[in-house]
Amino acid sequence: MVRPLRNSRAHGIRTLSEARSREKRGQGGAPSRPKHTRVPETCKMPDAFDAPTIELLANRLQTLATQAHDAGDPLYADLLDANARQLIAESPFHQTFPDDISSAARIVTGIVTLAPRPVAGIHHIHELAYLLHRCGAGLDIRFHYDHGPRSDQLAIGIEDARADRLIRAGQRRTRHGSSYSLFTGLYPKPDKLGDLSAAKASAILQQAQDTPQFAFELATSILFLRDDGHYYGKGETSPVEEIARRRALTATADRIAQALSLLRELGLHEPSPLLPATLKLAGA
Repeated sequence: MVRPLRNSRAHGIRTLSEARSREKRGQGGAPSRPKHTRVPETCKMPDAFDAPTIELLANRLQTLATQAHDAGDPLYADLLDANARQLIAESPFHQTFPDDISSAARIVTGIVTLAPRPVAGIHHIHELAYLLHRCGAGLDIRFHYDHGPRSDQLAIGIEDARADRLIRAGQRRTRHGSSYSLFTGLYPKPDKLGDLSAAKASAILQQAQDTPQFAFELATSILFLRDDGHYYGKGETSPVEEIARRRALTATADRIAQALSLLRELGLHEPSPLLPATLKLAGA
């Protein structure tokens, strides 16, 4: 009795003898187990990667994160970003800063690296730097006001840090279609940032990033106009009222309350001792 060949109807084969006959004639038949072939030495996974390969892998992960974000999957994008940062942090090739980078580039890299999440937007780096400076970092940076605290030195430092591959700027899009840069660090966390320890600076950055974006921008703007800025009617008009006038569309009552709450949590609700008491924040 001829036994039927199991699972062979898809191949048009009905018996085992027919399958063997086809195989001898080279007509194929049911899939056969492939023979074991030895993997060449050049194809084996190396025990460790060199620095350019690690950087290439991290950049690829961050590119995929950008694509995931644009596709509407922010959780997967954050996971890819976190893996890229961990890959760089554990790399033995990125343990110390190059000796020839500027102090502004060091500050920018420190902020982006110590931030618990990627930093969204160039202006956000300026505002985070100003907040750290006011919290005791003592950064050797000059700030001016232009819709918020800004610094020409930091603008150059951002470009230097990108050119020296200390940070990476991936492109993201908002739901309205406008694009912005999302900065991630390519070096391990520094031991300190200015006069602040890494732990203290990271905690401040955490509080800043946990605050809604518009409220954080209002907080730094209020702080700058109160202690470092000049505007018509200063001393009679509070900085909160001035910011509410300048940013009528975004300075809602809820956002101003969140901004003032952040300043209180950081101990910045009182004006500088060198300024008159009349400049104390409203509601502080």
